[in-house]
Amino acid sequence: MEDGRDGNDLRAFLSERDAQPLPETVEGFLRNVERGARALRLQGRAMLIACADEEIAARLGAGRLTAKLCTRRLVVQTKSETAFRNAARDIGYSLPGN
Repeated sequence: MEDGRDGNDLRAFLSERDAQPLPETVEGFLRNVERGARALRLQGRAMLIACADEEIAARLGAGRLTAKLCTRRLVVQTKSETAFRNAARDIGYSLPGN
């Protein structure tokens, strides 16, 4: 899924090798994998700002002028990208473009 393949590719691969329908547990697994593959997406570059404390971060996140400019997103530093991808994969999520 991370390299852009569709879940139907795997479904077809498995179905071509056995005349029986796929078991419900396999279908459930494939649905979970597909959901996890669609749950995260890369959205572009961003500026990483470290606030002195949570109160400042909360004020900026809720401010009339700043709230629409700093959305709630996950920020992963470039040096941690591989570790984040692996950790996300371990709990069922994947990012495209790896």
